Amino acid sequence: MSIPTIALLFAAAASQSSTVSLWPDSTTPGTAAASDNLSVEVGVKFTSDVDGSVMGVRFYKGVGNTGTHIGNLWSAAGANLATVAFTGETASGWQNVNFANPVPILANTTYLASYFCPAGHYAADSGYFNAAYNNPPLHALQDGAQGGNGVYVYGGTSAFPNQTYLASNYYVDVIFSPSSSSPPPTPSPSPSSATSSTGSKSEMNPCGSGVAGAGHDGWLFAAVALAAALLWAGAGRR
Repeated sequence: MSIPTIALLFAAAASQSSTVSLWPDSTTPGTAAASDNLSVEVGVKFTSDVDGSVMGVRFYKGVGNTGTHIGNLWSAAGANLATVAFTGETASGWQNVNFANPVPILANTTYLASYFCPAGHYAADSGYFNAAYNNPPLHALQDGAQGGNGVYVYGGTSAFPNQTYLASNYYVDVIFSPSSSSPPPTPSPSPSSATSSTGSKSEMNPCGSGVAGAGHDGWLFAAVALAAALLWAGAGRR
C-alpha cells in the first residue's frame, strides 16, 4: 500500500471521528411521533465546553413527520446564525444536514438548534429536561437554567422557537466539530433522569391539548491507524 493511500485512510478516519452530537445514533424517543399535526418549529438549547463550529443539525423523524424540514441555528437572543433545508431524508430515524458553511460558536455560551416540521408529528418526551443532559463537550440545558428547554413555536413558516411545555425533548441535535486547539472532552455521556435511548414518556401537545452523531466512534481511527502501521511494516520487509 502506498504512502498516499495510507494518508487518505487516515484522513477519512479523522473526518468521521471529528464531529460529535448530543445523542448517539442509537437513541430512540419514547414518543417518536406525536399525534399533533400542526406545523411547528421545535428545538433545544445547548452549550459546549469548548470553542468549535456547528456543521449542521439533525432530528429524529417518526411516522407522519413529512414535508420539507428546515434546520436552524440561533443565538440565545433569537438571531438566526444559519438555516438549511433537509434533503435525502429516510422514512424514519435520525436525519442529518450540513449548513453551507460551518458556524463558529464560543465555549460556555447558549445557542439554540431547531427544525421546522410542516406536518407536525414531531418526536416528544415530556419531562426530559427536568435535569440537564450531558454528553461532553455538549450539554442540553436543564429546564429553567436559562428559560425553558425544549422550545417550540407554532406557525406556517420557520421561526425562532421561544415557548416551552413540560421540559419536553423534541430530539433536535447538532453536528459539532470542536476546535483543534481545544482540550479533549470527557468521553462518557451523563444523561438526565429521563431515558435517552428507550423508555415510555407520555405523548403530548405543547399547547396542552394532548397529544441522536453523538460522538462518532473513535475506534475507527485507531483501527485504520493499526492497519496502516502493519501494512507499512510489511512493506518495509520486502
